Amino acid sequence: MPTTQMQTSVRIKNDTRARLIISCVNGDCGGNIAQYEALTTTACFLLTTAFDHRRVAPAMATREQDGKTETSKRQLWEKTAAQYVLRNKSSGTYYLRAKIRGRIIRKSLDTKKFAVAKWNAVEMLRTLRAVAGTVLKGGAPSTLAEALAVLRVRIEADPSLKESTRQSYREELDCMKAGWPAAVPEDALSRLSARDMEEWWKKTCEAYSPQRANHLLMFVRRAVKLAREQGALIADPTSELKPVKIPRTRLELPTREQFFAVVESMRQQTVRNSESADFVEFMAYSGMRPGEIQHLLWEHIGEDVIAVYGGKEGTKNREPRKVPIIPAMADLLARMRAGNTCVGRVFWITKPRDALRNACKRLGLAHQRIYNLRHLFATTCLEAGVDVPTFAMWLGHKDGGALAMKTYVQNRTEHSARMAAKVTFGR
Repeated sequence: MPTTQMQTSVRIKNDTRARLIISCVNGDCGGNIAQYEALTTTACFLLTTAFDHRRVAPAMATREQDGKTETSKRQLWEKTAAQYVLRNKSSGTYYLRAKIRGRIIRKSLDTKKFAVAKWNAVEMLRTLRAVAGTVLKGGAPSTLAEALAVLRVRIEADPSLKESTRQSYREELDCMKAGWPAAVPEDALSRLSARDMEEWWKKTCEAYSPQRANHLLMFVRRAVKLAREQGALIADPTSELKPVKIPRTRLELPTREQFFAVVESMRQQTVRNSESADFVEFMAYSGMRPGEIQHLLWEHIGEDVIAVYGGKEGTKNREPRKVPIIPAMADLLARMRAGNTCVGRVFWITKPRDALRNACKRLGLAHQRIYNLRHLFATTCLEAGVDVPTFAMWLGHKDGGALAMKTYVQNRTEHSARMAAKVTFGR
């Protein structure tokens, strides 16, 4: 094979079509080397041109397709007179289109009426900006005040929080700002170090109860997480901080004799204290929370059960429940219905705290919190042999009785002694 033919074969040996063309050329040239080289060069040129066409044509088709897609997208959406509001031509539904934190967001306004879409767009845009923290100028929070402001906005915008919980969070945010470490300027959130946070955590644990301290740590971590998400802070200086273990306190509940003595002492006082005594008995016989009793209506009390709704904000877990009417509760309701219209609220007082405290003081008994009456109901149910999941359901617990087992099983010493006497080994 001539040298030129070998070089050409090496150059295009990976292309089958080229080899076929060269073979045809060899057959046609009749062994003339000069004619062979000329035809080979022409074949290579044509093949290269064909290859370039195969590469360029799809790219041109892709650009044409992208242009058609972009044109179709523009034809799908229609601008309106309201800022941030677009209309989908195919469905007729209005959408919000806005830039939040540098990202284009498009969300349905769930309406085909322009007047409604304008108002929905304003509310949705306000909520999105509040959640994203864009109410602050300058983007990422660089100071403690900015981080707390973002957290406060998110708390106010959270519809799942009850008002009492929201107020508690406001107070804790104020405490967190007041207890900020002096070694770290408030205008330098990025300068936080693990040592600074350890010093802050030590002082916080000394100044507040374990529950309040753990809540403050939760908000600090939220602020740090927010700063890290926006790039104002790289490392987490709170990663080594551990929540305080909350000690379990033993419940000092009154005996049955002491409870009835307290109720009788309250009834011997003013008429208002008589209503307070009814409140105390009602809570001890139902296990309801004080706030649930405050919003209880007569129409919620049936023949056998009491429907617990918890008022406007609902119960603690936002779920209604039913509490059975035990014999002691039936007797109390019979006395309360006598000479009563039984319309509207069952109790008009908020909490019998003062009357309960004064009665315990007159009898020389240990101070009893109002919530202890709920614990008294649960403990009495346990001693009566009611299974834990059942009375946990009456209390409104959603854990199947796990919390009740931890709280009430070892509460009564005398009950534990009676149960221990029943344990024998058959001798």
